[in-house]
Amino acid sequence: MWRQTWAEVDLQCLRHNLSVIRAQVGSRVQIMASVKANAYGHGAIRVSRELIAAGADRLGVASIEEGIELREAGIMAPVLCYGALPGGAEEEAVRHGIAVIVMDEAELERLSAAALRLGRPCAVHVKVDTGMNRLGVRGRGAALSLIRAAAGAAAAAGAAALAARPGVWLEGVCTHFSSADESLRLIDGETERQAAEFDAIVSAARAEGIDTGLVHAANSAAVFRSSAYHYDMVRPGIALYGYHPFSKGELPGTELRPVLSLYTRIVRLARLEVGEAVSYGRTFVCERPEEIATLPVGYADGVPRLLSGKMPVRVRGRAAHIAGRICMDQMMAVVTDLGADAGDVVQVYGESATDGVASIEVAAAEMGTISYELLCAISARVPRVYVGGSAGG
Repeated sequence: MWRQTWAEVDLQCLRHNLSVIRAQVGSRVQIMASVKANAYGHGAIRVSRELIAAGADRLGVASIEEGIELREAGIMAPVLCYGALPGGAEEEAVRHGIAVIVMDEAELERLSAAALRLGRPCAVHVKVDTGMNRLGVRGRGAALSLIRAAAGAAAAAGAAALAARPGVWLEGVCTHFSSADESLRLIDGETERQAAEFDAIVSAARAEGIDTGLVHAANSAAVFRSSAYHYDMVRPGIALYGYHPFSKGELPGTELRPVLSLYTRIVRLARLEVGEAVSYGRTFVCERPEEIATLPVGYADGVPRLLSGKMPVRVRGRAAHIAGRICMDQMMAVVTDLGADAGDVVQVYGESATDGVASIEVAAAEMGTISYELLCAISARVPRVYVGGSAGG
């Protein structure tokens, strides 16, 4: 590998985090591991193989393309596409055995037609919008009607049976919580309200004799907030990759381990004198003689320009602050008195010590964002190096 910047993905930490979630939900609740957005920047194919080998039951993706990528890599575990299925993509979903969410009866009709053309069944999950206001069918009556249609069940009050959708079967009913990641110390009334609405819809369907399949709602935050939100299946994402959905200290006994670390090497050292400046715009001017290291990593690799002058990286176990503006392909750091040499490994992100150096959470806080965004921003040109794996290639 010629590239001097790389992301190390520790699959042993990934398995550990899955085991923490398994302990939280128990053996009867299925785990659908969210591997959307290239497994939050960790590499969807390798991570998916490891998670399935370690006991995850299913995989969740955001788009039909992400699901097809897994299938073409030979990953045949059950996959659900969380996002809206574009019109015309129905045959691709059916052909690759990817379950999809549905939000109206027109989607059911198109999926049924595709299933008949290909002679293969299509699993659907009815998504109910209980307050996220992003995707899903709105309103208790409309949701119950769509669940009936997906199940090919009889309508309420003795009305005539709905025409069955050949080839389509109701695998699950789901919703998504908008506020479950609020502090555990706060009363989360909105999640309780959403859950109550969702429970009422599921209960009404079951009262009509409908098999609702896998009922699911919980993201990482809801997994740890309450077992009442676990239902038949949970959909963890960020917790799998080692980050708590709540503030540190709020989840004692749930020690998640960051899976990804971003490294680079010093490619140049320069001794600058008082008054000399670093990088574009001369935003960093030496007030004393300084040693400046050039690092071959920049915003094209996923280290945002907004972190210029703010984030410490780790050099020889010590903090080195970014000097000047982060460039597309490089950034510079102050390494005065650290004894640094060209070729030294520098940790940009990773599991931080108590000093917070090289912490993706600290970096995210500096930007007013969340760890998810920085993980997903690590670009495809950064090689992923996998360690601690057990699932092969």
